[in-house]
Amino acid sequence: MAGRLAGLVVIVAGLWALREGAPVAGSVLVELPGDAAAELLYAGTPPSADGLRRIMESRRGSVELTERPIAHRDLAMVHLLEADRLAPEAAAGEPARAAEQEFLAAIRSVPTDATSWGMLPLAPLLRGDPARAAELLRVGVRLVPHAPDYAVNRLAALLAEGLERDAELEAMLDRELAVAAEVNLAQTARMLRASGRGEMAVGRLAAMPELAVRLQRALEDLAAEDEAVSDP
Repeated sequence: MAGRLAGLVVIVAGLWALREGAPVAGSVLVELPGDAAAELLYAGTPPSADGLRRIMESRRGSVELTERPIAHRDLAMVHLLEADRLAPEAAAGEPARAAEQEFLAAIRSVPTDATSWGMLPLAPLLRGDPARAAELLRVGVRLVPHAPDYAVNRLAALLAEGLERDAELEAMLDRELAVAAEVNLAQTARMLRASGRGEMAVGRLAAMPELAVRLQRALEDLAAEDEAVSDP
């Protein structure tokens, strides 16, 4: 599977949120005086190349002195951006693996860190390993069952795995879909449309008719926008 999940999930939710300017939940540790780059990273604005370099240098220095889970998490986010930039090339594998290791380091210090568990499955997805993403997703949901800020991320991983092969993940889909649509309807609709799963998603929300109608309208609005762009 290509790094950007071509043909499965075109948008990796957390990284797409950064590119689109949507905030990623989680507080940030600023290590250096005046270092606003990490705040940008979580606020939805990818930092400049110099900002990313400063994050890497300061966080590496921090974790060498003492284990600080937020520093590991900041490093992981930088590695994720680099993996996304390189995908779908094979070179994306190295920063994606580094991101996974940094998220896991943060989790060793804070086992129920919702930010790390929410973003962690994106790392193996970017290097083309959906089975590993599914494994991490299952563990994360058991440890942090309620994480609405990361429902879109979880939905991306669920759609990428191939649900017909995994009954446990299949059972998660309706809940994560509903939470994702409630928390961020626009982002959820864009991801579903890009992955060709919009009709499926609306059908699975049949028990929540108001939410299903809202999602259907959001998908229709996106279709109209696309049509207007292609046929001015």
